[in-house]
Amino acid sequence: MSEVVDILQNALALHERKGRSWGTITKAFQGIKFVPMGMNRWWREGNGNGSNYGGGLPKEHSNVDVFTYKEMRLATRHFWSDGERGGGWVVYKGVIDESVRPGYKTTNVTIKELNPVDEMDMRMKENEDNLMAEVSYLGQLSHPNLVKLIGFCFEDEHRLLVYEYMASGRLDKHLFQRDCFTLTWPRRMKIALDAARALAFLHLAERPIIYRDFKTSSILLDADFNAKLSDVGLAMDGPMGDQTHISTEVKGTYEYLAPEYIETGQLTTRNDVYGFGVVLLEMLSGRKAMDKSRPSGEHNLVEWARLPFYN
Repeated sequence: MSEVVDILQNALALHERKGRSWGTITKAFQGIKFVPMGMNRWWREGNGNGSNYGGGLPKEHSNVDVFTYKEMRLATRHFWSDGERGGGWVVYKGVIDESVRPGYKTTNVTIKELNPVDEMDMRMKENEDNLMAEVSYLGQLSHPNLVKLIGFCFEDEHRLLVYEYMASGRLDKHLFQRDCFTLTWPRRMKIALDAARALAFLHLAERPIIYRDFKTSSILLDADFNAKLSDVGLAMDGPMGDQTHISTEVKGTYEYLAPEYIETGQLTTRNDVYGFGVVLLEMLSGRKAMDKSRPSGEHNLVEWARLPFYN
């Protein structure tokens, strides 16, 4: 991903100097290979079985706060929400301040709760595993383009995560509006650069981390449209030393997954690079990676984008 970061940084700098937009964007994206890139040189020596990071909640090196369920109730005004629901989760906007915890600096937050209504759902165990992985990774990693995990609450049957509040929400909510006035071309390039930096940071960790489910809905935007990567629950430790891949169950959003990962279950950082390419296509075209409302032959964005090369 470091090549991608360099290309986008140079293109953005060129735009800022010369005031170019579409031409700059096009040339920048032409420099990024859509097919998975070879990234073997980033793999570090070591060993491991590629299981999700950690083995329980981080303790000694954790930078996150532990909240009580009562504090979560106060922070969310007794769990009032008109926000997102789905996949076993409920998302709330909240505020943690003196009234929640004495001495706490007023902080706007997003609180994600594992929905207890879905406790008997078959996804419950998977969602709880993802939640544990999220705490393990974000509790020990820090980067300007990763959403900050402020804290968590694991009390009795309650499972909640507390994140920094991202005022502009998810990238896909802006990108796929009928009239997308918020995402200018320079802003799209900056968002792509921010996301590339986040992936590069994960890939270049002491033990490479594979994000595994990179997509537009995983990119959050703050009030100034700076982009940060969220939802690292499906992330996995990457291969080390002589390992060429991690063999694992195929998980993630199908239309963003590299074909070789789907076919073989062999996971590498190249899967993230492929997903990044799909997101770039979405940002350039304004089309969704999968849109069955479009005419036959145009449902899958990648297949549609390849058509001119087949003719």
